[in-house]
Amino acid sequence: MNRLLCGLALVMALGAGPAAAQRVVAPTEALRMSRAEAMAIPQAGVTRVNADLSGRIGTWKGVRSCDDAGRARDAFMAAFNSWIGEQVTGNPSRRLVRVGTNNAPWWVENRRIDGRRSCKAGFTAAPVYADLYGQ
Repeated sequence: MNRLLCGLALVMALGAGPAAAQRVVAPTEALRMSRAEAMAIPQAGVTRVNADLSGRIGTWKGVRSCDDAGRARDAFMAAFNSWIGEQVTGNPSRRLVRVGTNNAPWWVENRRIDGRRSCKAGFTAAPVYADLYGQ
């Protein structure tokens, strides 16, 4: 909370005015609990939200490197971060305790059509979860 107040004071001190002060976003630490806080929460108060992001990630195409693990990880993380943001903003009275994923298998299809190479890849399944605490 002190960081937020210091940020507001800094915006006001720079002469940005009260309109700019309204755009200040609380630090991300307010969204995530510490490990000690998460361990102290009774499991009865935690709600787990599950989803499969394979449809949200979609497929990617190219001539090569469709089977590159970095490309798959980047596609997965973009969808995962977006989904986590939706869970946090969609449940403002709840706090994010932990997030995670299970095995997320992906497929690659390499082809040659009329001598031209092409590839396509995507996720078979991309199960994720978010544990939220509060009401």
